[in-house]
Amino acid sequence: MSVAQNAVLRVVATLSYGAATKAQNVYHVQMDTAADASEADVLDAALEYVEAILGEYDADCGSTTTLDEVEVYEWDGFAWSPVGTITGTWAGSGSGFPLLAGAALLVNAFKPRSGYSDKKYFGGFLAPNLVENTWQSAILASGAAAGALWVAPFDNSTVQFNPCSFDKKIGTVTLYSGSVSVDPRVSYQRRRKPGVGLT
Repeated sequence: MSVAQNAVLRVVATLSYGAATKAQNVYHVQMDTAADASEADVLDAALEYVEAILGEYDADCGSTTTLDEVEVYEWDGFAWSPVGTITGTWAGSGSGFPLLAGAALLVNAFKPRSGYSDKKYFGGFLAPNLVENTWQSAILASGAAAGALWVAPFDNSTVQFNPCSFDKKIGTVTLYSGSVSVDPRVSYQRRRKPGVGLT
């Protein structure tokens, strides 16, 4: 099977924050290849994309923060159709005491229309990154770099795609402007609390 050259994809990254908590970040991208691509190539590309983003802050996470898997779905005009799942290889490289699982770094990616943005809540970080509810400068820089990769066109020479915002109700794809911002205040995702959400 193949994935259409202009398909809209839903890329779901599932991470473990130690043994008790799972977290997910969902990305949307639109294929921009010269021809249809194989499912295997698309899965490899999706994993490479996600792990490049995570790689910008791996030193800010402990080794118990790991990428479990990346799932890819293709929009068929009515619903998300599974393309496949690929196992993650990324893990944090830092050491120290982890923050609560719900603590998150909020990154906004802006659309061309001023004031409208999509959000990502990155987490699994170590305690020294946060002082009095404010993120330290090093992790703010890591978040900005991760955000820049989130919105940048992806090309591994086999598969090309453009990160986007997708409205499935009307089938509209909106590419990002390329601008991102990082909130210096700690955010919180209750669904990542142990016993809530995926756990």
